[in-house]
Amino acid sequence: MNERNHYSLSGNAVDVYEQNIVPAVMAPFAKGLLEFADLKVGEHVLDVGCGTGILARFAWPFVAPSGRVVGVDLSAAMLAVARSKADEGRLPITWEHADAASMPVPDRGFDAVLCQHGLQYFPDRLAALNETRRTLRPSGRLILNVWRPVQFNPGHAVFANVLERLVSQPAAAERRAPFALSDRDEIRNLMVKAGFREVVVPLDARVARLPSAEAMVRIMMAGSPLAAAMSETDPAVLQDVIAEVVKGLSEFEDDTCLALPMQAWVVTAKA
Repeated sequence: MNERNHYSLSGNAVDVYEQNIVPAVMAPFAKGLLEFADLKVGEHVLDVGCGTGILARFAWPFVAPSGRVVGVDLSAAMLAVARSKADEGRLPITWEHADAASMPVPDRGFDAVLCQHGLQYFPDRLAALNETRRTLRPSGRLILNVWRPVQFNPGHAVFANVLERLVSQPAAAERRAPFALSDRDEIRNLMVKAGFREVVVPLDARVARLPSAEAMVRIMMAGSPLAAAMSETDPAVLQDVIAEVVKGLSEFEDDTCLALPMQAWVVTAKA
């Protein structure tokens, strides 16, 4: 397995991600995805690219007590957090360390497959979708989300533009990477090519709440792959980055925090 093309974190970065990015960004969109999933008691659910497990944890109550939830991810460090969090909540979720294109789960073993903001990171998206379809029962559902283009996610757009001006092109590219699969027609065509039918691509909009624009910069640097791209950034340059991002995002401040509008496509389809 090759983790270089996957959203993979290690060490303290995983903890920063779980403690900050998950509640602010991933949890709201996980709830949104589940609004489209229509999970039922007793169903078997597979979460592909589960990361630290927030979507799997949210899914479990919908299928409990007789259902099953399995989370699959390529990052051992993120899975370790997923297991720990599930154990804390006494949630009987199974975790598998595997590539999305080759999962150790049975053919036609699941009623629904979920994937939150992961498809864009898979090196071979079509292979991952083919593998996903293999795991679904006849007429089983795939429900996933991917970000809309970066301009519809202004916090990341402003941050990326500042990084491009003040730090480097690689740093800016890292911040734009989550939006690599954001064209609705491309998404739909990929799903059809993988053999899915009844493909529908609705919009989901949420608000990500972070303490401040400066906190957003520091959290993204410490809890995302951006950390490596900025590891040798001069502290003075970092302060300039923070100042520019704070200025660029001032219109999204309210009386309590930085409230960033974010938009994603939700994709629903049948096997």
